[in-house]
Formats: sequence, C-alpha cells, structure tokens
Amino acid sequence: MSKASDYRVIVGIDFGTTHSGFAYTHVRTQLNEIITHTDWQDYAGRFKVPTVLLYDDDLKSVQSWGFSALAKRPKRKKVIDKKPVELFKLHLGKMSNKPPLPNGLDYKKAITDYLHEFGKVVKNKIDDCWKVNFFTQVLFIFTIPTEFDDNAISIMRECIFKAGLLKDQYARNLRFITGPEAAAIHCMKYLKEHNLSVGANFMIVDCGGGTVDLTISQLLEGETLSEIIEGSGGYCGGNFVDQEFLKFLESKVGANAISQVRENHYCQLQYMVQEFVRLVKMKFTGDPSEFVDTELELDDICPVIKQYCKGEYLDKMEEDEWTIILKFDNVKIMFDPIVKRIIQLIDTRLHLINNNCSAILMVGGFSESKYLQSRIKQEFSSKVKLITIPPQPVSAIMKGAVKYGLMRVPYISHDEAIQSLYNEEKILQDEIHNNIKQYKLLYNKLQKRYADLTKNMEQHQVIVKKLKNENEKIKEINQTNRSKIESQEQMINQSRQTLELKENQLQNLEKEKVELDIKIESLLQKNTNLDTQLQNVVQQNALLDKEINDLNDINQKHQQRIDRSQQSLELVKNQMKNLEKEKDEEINKYKLMSDEYKEKYTELLNIINNNNEKTN
Repeated sequence: MSKASDYRVIVGIDFGTTHSGFAYTHVRTQLNEIITHTDWQDYAGRFKVPTVLLYDDDLKSVQSWGFSALAKRPKRKKVIDKKPVELFKLHLGKMSNKPPLPNGLDYKKAITDYLHEFGKVVKNKIDDCWKVNFFTQVLFIFTIPTEFDDNAISIMRECIFKAGLLKDQYARNLRFITGPEAAAIHCMKYLKEHNLSVGANFMIVDCGGGTVDLTISQLLEGETLSEIIEGSGGYCGGNFVDQEFLKFLESKVGANAISQVRENHYCQLQYMVQEFVRLVKMKFTGDPSEFVDTELELDDICPVIKQYCKGEYLDKMEEDEWTIILKFDNVKIMFDPIVKRIIQLIDTRLHLINNNCSAILMVGGFSESKYLQSRIKQEFSSKVKLITIPPQPVSAIMKGAVKYGLMRVPYISHDEAIQSLYNEEKILQDEIHNNIKQYKLLYNKLQKRYADLTKNMEQHQVIVKKLKNENEKIKEINQTNRSKIESQEQMINQSRQTLELKENQLQNLEKEKVELDIKIESLLQKNTNLDTQLQNVVQQNALLDKEINDLNDINQKHQQRIDRSQQSLELVKNQMKNLEKEKDEEINKYKLMSDEYKEKYTELLNIINNNNEKTN
C-alpha cells in the first residue's frame, strides 16, 4: 500500500460531462510549474478533449474516442451513421431525464472505456516526463460535481480501477474533490491580487457542459480556505443551450425529422450542433448591436434531413432553399432558460449567507460565454463587489486539483512554497481541534442558516441548540476534556450533514417547482389556445346550422314548386290528350266530309257532262 511520502507526481483529472482534461506536476516543482496537457489527438492548444466514444457494431470495442469520435462535415450519401456515445457521465447523478444510451450499453462500461483511453494519454505523458511507478508514486485527484453522493463516488472509483489507473479498487493514491473546491484552491492567489482580506467570503461558480456547481468559501490566514456552505449545483450547463438549439430546429423542420436524424444519422446531427456552437453560441454576447444574423445551410451541414422533412415543414424549407437564419431573439431565447437557472442557483446560495459575499469567480468552459458573464454581473453587481473570471478558467479546476494533492503530500520538504501550505493547513487543523472559539463560529453560521430553513428543520434546530448548550457546559466544566468535545463535534457534523441534505432537498423541490411552473404556464397557454379554437368551432357550427336551415327552407320551397309543376304538367298532359282526341275526331269528321264532297263532285260532273251532250 502506497504512503503519502511515496508520491512523486500529482495528476489532477477533470472528467467532465462533455469535455475532460488533466494537469500534472512533480512534487519538487514550484506551484507555478503545474502543467496542463494541451496536445490531444493532433489538436494542439486544447485544454480538454471531448468526452465522446465511438463503438463497434457490437458495442464491445472502442473504435475511436475524443476528437476523432466527433462528427466531420457530412457526405451526401444516404448511409446510416454510427452513433457516438456521449453524456454518459450524467447517469452517475440524480438527473430525472437522463440521456439515453444505446441498447445493451451500461453507463459504467462507457465511463470505464473512456477513462481507459484517457488513461493511456496520462500514462504516456507521465512516463515521458519522469520514470516513476505509476501505481504507487502517482497520486490522482479526480474532480466531481457537488451533487455526487457516496454511491456515485464509489462507482467512479470502481470505473477508475477497471480502466487500469489503479492497482486495486481501494488504492489510497486516489482522492476526490468537488470542482468548485478545486477551483477555489487554484484562485486563492488570484483573490489575493484583488485585495480580498482574511475573513472575506467568495463564491466559485463552476459552469461546465452538463452541470453548474457552486461553493462558498472563506479566505483564512496563510492563503488557506474554509468552506462555509456545502456545495450545490444543478443540471444547467452549456450542453443544455445546445438542446434548446435542437428544439428551435424542430420548429423549422418538425420534431419527427430531428428524431429520425438523431436515430439514424446522429453524426450529422452532432455536426450541426458543433457548427451552432462554433458560429453562434461562443460568439453570443447578448448585445444586439454586436450580433450578426447567421445562416445555417442544412443541405450542407445536414443534407440527410431532406428525406425526413414532410408536409408544411417541407414546403417552407423548400421555399427558404433549406437555409435557416438565426436571429438575435432566436439565440437569446435558447440561452435565457439556462442562464435563469444559473442565476437562481447563485441567488439561493447568496441568500443563505445574507448576501455577505465579496467575490464571485466563474470557471469552467461555459463560463467563457460573454452573455452568461454579463447576465450574472447585471444581476449581482449591486450585491457582490467583484465578479470576474480568472485566467484560463477551463483549466482552473484541473490545476486546483493538483494543488489540492500537493497540500496532502508531506514529501515536499525541498519545496518551501508547498511546504508552507502544508504547515499552515496542519496549524489550521490544530486550531480547529484546540480552540473552542471555532465551535462558536460554526454555531453562529449554523444559526444564520437555520433562519432560512422551513418548518421541517425545526427539530434539527432544537438538536443543534441542545448541542450548543451542552458544549458550553463542557467548556465551563473542563476545556481539556477533548474526548467529549470531539464527540460533540461529530454530532454537530452529523446534524450539519442532515441539514445540508434537507437544504438540497428544498433546492431540488424549488427547481422542480420552477419546472412545474413552466409546464403549467405552457399548459395554460395551450388551454387558452384550445378555448379559442373551441369558440371558433362553436361559431362555425352556428353558421353552418343557419346555412343548413336556410338550405332546408330553400329545398322545401323548391319541392313545393316541383309539386306544383308536376300538377301543372299532369293538367297539360290531360289537356294534350283531350286535344289529341278532338283532333282525331275532327280528322275523322273531315274524312267523312271529304268522301261526301267527292261523291257530290262526281255527281256534279256527271250532270255537267250530260248537259253538254244534250246541247250538242
């Protein structure tokens, strides 16, 4: 089993939701010689590599990872893409709607496989720099979100071991620290440069791809820290802006089209998001005068979407020549729900300390968003004197993790700067155990927090007050009775953890309330729309009923006319029959008369002839 004195190299690893990276140093180097690895798969100068995997068809072997697993500019052939696996770290947390993984792939395997590939780079880099025993002389400091519980940390340790970074699962050369705590350690010197005095409170806001984590610490003597409120966080990182962009696309091409592309051509969908991040997201400042409308040509960045776009969406996209224009208001709407959640997180934590905060430091990849920076400054500049971003905010957590490791390695007697930090930490620990005033300070802080808790916390308030009274009695009776004081300290810590758990539950309920409010507002809007549609339908039905009645009246009148016409027709027919009969009778009469006239004519001729003969 390795001892603290065996460690020669410290490696700080920031295993992130969307990107990961590491920094490292030898214990005999100065603090300013901490190195951040920036050579990733032919991408020089990048602090982090994408947390992405690409598996074979059986989901057993990793074909590529990091940058090489990201989508490239799509071809126009209608082929089914292999779907990269990403966002698998979110399965460690308590997120309700976890992103789906391919069927048959366990998130623990994905984490292990990624850390295995990532660990190869770490091993090669350490081996290139120093010839040390990787399993006994390298101390790993992994950063984790504030919301990780013991189970999540245990799973992380298991995955790190299976990835080949540890000799055994319970090796002592692995430590964990939350991202904001690591960033706070890294920023101590930066805070001193901004003249923050001893006793000042400051907040670290770690804005990553998946989560945003916060912690509030107090600056103590000797550039040491004391966390005064346990860290908290939420799922409102930069990746959720990307999800809002996809919702915007759904409004243009249809939800079914996006769903089909996600399922069958994920690389093209991923490339489309990459283009949005590159062209729009990272440049957005929130200032309309600085914004330029951006055209996304879908037949270029996602040509396959044409075969899934149907109906009115297809007609509109063909009319627009498959070009989507992102305007200022479109992009702002994508950012605002996420930024609002981050502001709510910050405001809640500030409220717990009665806005007694001297500085807010933003770190992490999403903290580089100019719009996020401006909104936080706009919201809190009247309450917090200093709101800023330290140099290289993306690497702050990794470097802070390394410094945290250095503070826990006694084998650094040759390094006066680090030894000083170690000695000061030891002095601080002695003061915590030997100075009863530290307990009173803790009580005061707890009492301030009790004022903001709900009635459900009253029972814990009574317990803490009892503990405080008992502790005062112990102090009066015998200050040297260390065992009783330590027992009281343990009970206080347990109560504190219980209180923080309740506080986190309240925070989660508050977030759920916000989400429910949004859903209710959406449902109310839908209900209003449906009421309007119903009124329109009722009006249309009334008009149709009137038209039907009018048509029935007209039909009845026409029927009456038809009946009268039929009667007239029958009458005419009868008259025609009578006329025909009279005609026949007249014809017969004329025939008879004609015969008579013929006979008389014949007789007359005979008489004339006879007369002529007599005359002759």
